[in-house]
Formats: sequence, structure tokens, C-alpha cells
Amino acid sequence: MTMGGNSLTEEIISKGLCNGCGTCYAVCPQNAIEIVPDERLGIFTAVMNPAECSDCGKCEQVCHSYDTLVRGNFLKDGLTGSYRQVFSGYSTDDRVRCAASSGGVITSLLHYLMEKKEISGCILVRPSGNTALLHEPFISMDNRDINTYTGTRYFPIPVNRILCELKKREGKFVIIGTPCQIHSVRLAERNDPQLQSRIYLRISVFCGGTPNINAHRYYMQQHGIDEKQVRSICRCQGWPGYNVFQCGGNNLFRISKRPEKWIHRVYHTIAFFPLFLVKRCLLCNDRFGASSDISVGDAWLERFSDDQKGTSLIISRSERADDLLLRMKKEKFLELGPVTGEELIASQKIFSEFYRNFQKTFSIMRGKELAARFHFDPGTGNDTFWGLKLYLLLTGWRLSRKEYVWRVLVIYGIIFRFLWRIL
Repeated sequence: MTMGGNSLTEEIISKGLCNGCGTCYAVCPQNAIEIVPDERLGIFTAVMNPAECSDCGKCEQVCHSYDTLVRGNFLKDGLTGSYRQVFSGYSTDDRVRCAASSGGVITSLLHYLMEKKEISGCILVRPSGNTALLHEPFISMDNRDINTYTGTRYFPIPVNRILCELKKREGKFVIIGTPCQIHSVRLAERNDPQLQSRIYLRISVFCGGTPNINAHRYYMQQHGIDEKQVRSICRCQGWPGYNVFQCGGNNLFRISKRPEKWIHRVYHTIAFFPLFLVKRCLLCNDRFGASSDISVGDAWLERFSDDQKGTSLIISRSERADDLLLRMKKEKFLELGPVTGEELIASQKIFSEFYRNFQKTFSIMRGKELAARFHFDPGTGNDTFWGLKLYLLLTGWRLSRKEYVWRVLVIYGIIFRFLWRIL
């Protein structure tokens, strides 16, 4: 095996296991790496120029995929990772709460820190270029941007590409990302005190996997939405909210996250669970953002089932996070309530299913010989039919890559929903 950047290419990039987070781009001293969209797969991926690579190994040091899938550094504190406290919560500002996708907690956190001048700005994402399907990170120092770009965007986004620019700024900033992105941020901070000094807070969203860009193209086709007219796509407007497609002339298409029509539920399953997926997401055992200061996600619990405005589950993982959340509660920016560890896990049942079967997933996708080198802590129990479920997912993933199949993909979607439930 070759070392340095070539090893990253051989072990991660060439095997389709790059998540496109952009951290390697940000730390490469030779500018030998680009993060580019792969239109066929609907993802972002790293592309390395071997002629420029000096084999310094910095890209390996910050790659979440390399850290877990090659080094075998798996989550050490169970499914949730270590934490201090868990809350349920939502913004006390009803406008913020209802505009967001799940209680407006992150939006309120950013507003509070900006208003108190504890941070200079935050990392947000916005549509890039002339399409709503590609997104880019940017550093915002304007409070108004927080409301403009509220809501959840279910897209592959190279958020950590911004880290090289962040180091050049003065002040403190908040970065928001998926668990794998935040894990890579932490890896980058280990050897870069300047970067570490710029980041005030790391916020992770709970993540069941990122739909690739083609998921939204498929979804729009099935609902008769003209992709060329769409300017912005996000999940927002209460809980469980809507997939909102903003078109030219401020026209909005809103599709409920809980569609009433059965066929629309099938379309939703095909697009977002997870046939149009980023392949790397099947090999993730960090769903709750263990490397963050604060993790936030949907409160999929029975006691919140009638809540239409939105409530989040909030995991505090650091002393700074504890202090911030309790101050915001005291000053009535957030409403917080208690949540048990058991409720936290129960709120995201699919996470448990993937976690306890992680070793089998790794063995199937990476090979039994490689799996034998590592120690896994998948929790208790094993799904007898997990291998069949995984092949079912991978078959759908392969079909979704062929656009000419999309017209009849609904047939597979019906089969998928039926078999997943009975296996």
C-alpha cells in the first residue's frame, strides 16, 4: 500500500467511500485536492492530482472515512457517544420555531450567540450557482442570513471546504454539520491550533444518511415540479414539516413529510430512505454526532406526536454547551425539558438497527478479511435478516443510478416497503 494522498485515493476515493466533506481540500498544503460534483452519482467527491501530491499524509489525518474504515477507530461510547445532558426543547419565538424544521433550536442558538457578541459569525449553506441542487458553505457575519437559510437541506454539501477560509478570519465562529463532517473538523483541529481557536462551538444534526442530489431530481419529477424553475429546496415550516420547493416569482410547492396519498409515501421512501443514498452513509456508526459540542435532531417520540410546531432533542456534550443551553433557558430564548437516554435512542429507532448490525454491514461492503482486523462494538443483538435488508438497499441504490429506470422505480419502491417491514 502506498502512503500519503495515494493511500487515501486507493482506500477511500476509488472505492466510492468519500463523503465529500471537503476537509482534505482545506488542509492540503499543495492544493492537490479538489472537491467536485459527480453528476452520475449525485454526490461530491475528492479528486486528487498525483503530480501535486507530496505524500504528506495530512488528508488521511482528517478524513473521517479513513479514520473509521481503514484505521478502525470506531465509536467508543455506544450508539449515542458520551454526553453530559439530554433535553427536549424549542425556540420560545414562535416565528423561528414554526419556520424551522424541528423547533428552531439551532436558529435560536445562532441568534443568541450573535446578539450576545459571543461569536463573530457562523458557517451556513446556500444554493450554489444557477441550480438549487448544488450547495456551498459560506461564512456569515450577518444575523439576517440565519433566518434566510433556516431549515434543513438534505444534500451532500462540502461544508468543511470552508475551513481554509475560516482560519484567515478573526474572531470566533460556529460550524454546523453532519456527524461525519464534525468528526473531521475535530481531526483537523488536533494539528492546527489556529483553526481550533476560531471554532467556538460545533453543532451536529442527527443523521440517518444523506440523500444524494438525484434524490431531489427524482422526487421533483414524480411530483411534476420543473427542476429548472426551482431556486431553493429545504425542509421547514413546522413539524414534521414540508419539503418546500421555492420557484421563480416566489411560487412555492409544499409536499408534506407525512404524505396522505399512499403513492406519495412510496415516492418519499424511494427518494429519502435510502435508495438514492450516499453509499458511504451505510458504513457510518456515528448517527448522533458524538464529536460535537451540541447535537440536535427530531423528537420522534409518542409524547410529541401531536406537536405541529416542532420540538428537538438536544444533546449537550461539553461544559460550554451546558452553560449556553441553561443560560438560554433562564433568559427565555429556549424552552427545555428532560429526556432520558432510553428515550433518546428510542426516538431514532433506525439508528439502532444500523448500529447493532454494523459489523455485518462492514463485512459485506468492505470484506470479511478486513473486518476481521477490527474490534466492533455493535451493541446487543443481531438482525437475522440484515444481510437481506442490506442487499435490498444496495439493489435499490444501483437501480437509482440509472435515470432511464426512474419511470418504473415505483414498482421496486413498493416491493422495498413491503419486504423491509416483514424482514
